[in-house]
Amino acid sequence: MQPYEKLKKAYSIQVAENQAFVQENFNIASKLVNDLTAFLALPTIAETPDMPSILQFLRPKPEGGFAPVTKLEEAVLSFPEGKFQFGLGLLLKADGKVPSKQIATFAYNCDRTGDQMTIFVLGQSFDLNFTTTDLLDFRPISIFVFEELLEGLNWRISDEVEKTRVGFDVTPVDAETA
Repeated sequence: MQPYEKLKKAYSIQVAENQAFVQENFNIASKLVNDLTAFLALPTIAETPDMPSILQFLRPKPEGGFAPVTKLEEAVLSFPEGKFQFGLGLLLKADGKVPSKQIATFAYNCDRTGDQMTIFVLGQSFDLNFTTTDLLDFRPISIFVFEELLEGLNWRISDEVEKTRVGFDVTPVDAETA
């Protein structure tokens, strides 16, 4: 085999393996989102057609913060060193006549090395053995996210030390959409 042919073959293998890695990252992210959705018992459809989705996908921006995207595939960023990340926004709307809503935002940062995976979310790390996506159990992570969201919502402005690691975007809603 000629040297250039060897380079082409190596390149083809590299591209295929990188694409497989990125697809696995998406599969893991999908499973994390599906588990959280099931654990929180989130509605699968919006109450009204003009209401935003309860669960929003957020793409981390290089300069910080998030950019909303329509699909999870667009939110997941994969990095050459075996890491990937994505953000979620959870729409929290008050019951009754309280005319406001909040979007709770948080990110999953995942590090895959061989058969080990560490997931960082809201200041906590979770170490998992990774052989196949099907065997991953994300229930402890979903429980932790729920507890952190609840703790963040129990924080009050008058508290001396902010207790939450969740980002909350308080956005007023006019009376028609409340």
